[in-house]
Amino acid sequence: MSYYVFEGKNDYIAVYPALIASFKASGSITAGRGVAFDAGGTSYVYQPTTAVAGVEPAGLALNTAADGGKTSVLVWGFAKNVPAVSGYTPATGDRIALSGSGQFTSLDTGSFLTNPYAVAGKVVSGSGAGAAFLAFIDCMK
Repeated sequence: MSYYVFEGKNDYIAVYPALIASFKASGSITAGRGVAFDAGGTSYVYQPTTAVAGVEPAGLALNTAADGGKTSVLVWGFAKNVPAVSGYTPATGDRIALSGSGQFTSLDTGSFLTNPYAVAGKVVSGSGAGAAFLAFIDCMK
C-alpha cells in the first residue's frame, strides 16, 4: 500500500487519477525529484547525483526520505512542479529523461537517445529555462 505526504505548500500531483507506489530509499531522496531503480537488482530507488545516459526512471518522489526510509513515487499521472535542469527550457510535447540531481531534461538531446526506456514522460506545459513545469509521468515500462 502506498502513502502520500504533503510537503508543506509543495504538491506534485496535478490531477487524479495517479498511480503511486511506495519504495525503500537507497540514499537520501528529496521530494519533487526524479528517482531511478537501484542498479543492484533491489526494488530500492535512488536520486541520481549525476547525469547517466539511459538511466531508467522509476518516477517522481512525492516525499523526502532518508536512506532506508519509505518514499512514495508517482509512476504514472500528471505532475506539477517538475524540476528542469538549468539550461533546459521545457516545451510542450518534449519527451523528458532523468538527469543529474533528480532533475529532468529533454530526451531529444545528448546520449539519452540510446535507451528508449529512459523516457520519464512528456512535457504538458513548458516554462522558462531551468524552471519547474507540468508533465505527464509515465514510468510504467
